[in-house]
Amino acid sequence: MTENEIEKKNPGLKKDEKDEKAKSALRRRLTSGTGEERPFWKFNVVDDGLPSVMFLGDKTASNSEHISELFSMKFSSVFTDESLTIAEISTATEHVPFLGHSLNNHTIDEVMVTSAAAKLKLSRSVGPDGIAPVFLKKCIHAIAAPMSHLFSLAVNSDIFPSTWKSAYMFPMHKKGNGQNVDNYR
Repeated sequence: MTENEIEKKNPGLKKDEKDEKAKSALRRRLTSGTGEERPFWKFNVVDDGLPSVMFLGDKTASNSEHISELFSMKFSSVFTDESLTIAEISTATEHVPFLGHSLNNHTIDEVMVTSAAAKLKLSRSVGPDGIAPVFLKKCIHAIAAPMSHLFSLAVNSDIFPSTWKSAYMFPMHKKGNGQNVDNYR
């Protein structure tokens, strides 16, 4: 039910009442006669699954930004930034056979793009590029040609958009107290 439809049926409603009416109408449309939620609703409810209050050592956080900072401190403390010299890389790779393969002059065709899109899981959320997997999967036949051209250009020119180099990371709880950041990987 749109906001205009709600206004026509219920003149004089306050904004929060209109919002609640719209949410109720949407829930009714998304549930079957048995009251069971349809898969669309289940997969699109966003819940990061993290407790509302978390701690790391003696530091405590109770909002998303501060919780993210705790995870950043935790993971940066166990990350090592090892820079190798060209000589070290050469030594490590001197016995690796070169098979003559190169990404230059490599074509990514529409069949490859369509095949990759077919493997996407519709239940996944959007990534940093803002493109939903459901969009790619449902529209792939219309966009496969330009996407294959774009991917081929990127591979052959060795220039990749910065968005392709970004990812969302989600901490996974291992065991123990779920509020303790040390119990995540």
